[in-house]
Amino acid sequence: MRKIIVTYGLLAGLIVSLLMVINFSITQPCTGDYAMSMLIGYAGMIVALSMVFFGIRSYRDNYSGGSVTFGRAFLVGLCITLIASIMYVVCWKIYSAIAMPDFADQYAKHTIDQLKKSGASDSVIVVKTKEMAEIKEMFKNPVYEFVMTFIEIFPVGVLVSLICATILKRKPKPQV
Repeated sequence: MRKIIVTYGLLAGLIVSLLMVINFSITQPCTGDYAMSMLIGYAGMIVALSMVFFGIRSYRDNYSGGSVTFGRAFLVGLCITLIASIMYVVCWKIYSAIAMPDFADQYAKHTIDQLKKSGASDSVIVVKTKEMAEIKEMFKNPVYEFVMTFIEIFPVGVLVSLICATILKRKPKPQV
């Protein structure tokens, strides 16, 4: 079981990390469109987390005699998701430090600019500016940044694991 979890977790982590770097390398310099980048990012997460399906199926077919309970399948999926999520966070931290050291400032500026373009009132803009300043300050804490980045991907992986465990569960065949 450990070999499957590590193999598929590393594959999922590698895929999601590569897709994240490609996404930010293409969308940010060209468009600065954070909404499109986020949409592409979550689509990439789902593609990468498809490894959960293949990992559970491999466990069921190759190590569990063709059967697996929902609980065991879900556990395998969660472990794969955990590895992929940690790799995603580490990759984000390295990439953002090298390629986007001022990401928080850029994102805050973009958010305020979008509010101004939408015609938001000055009071709304002032409140949002204070909120963004607080967020930028919190992101200076590496633990906070780790947790916030981790919860971008982990809940998606939990959902994928639930779906895959439901699809792939199989009762043992009765002995005749």
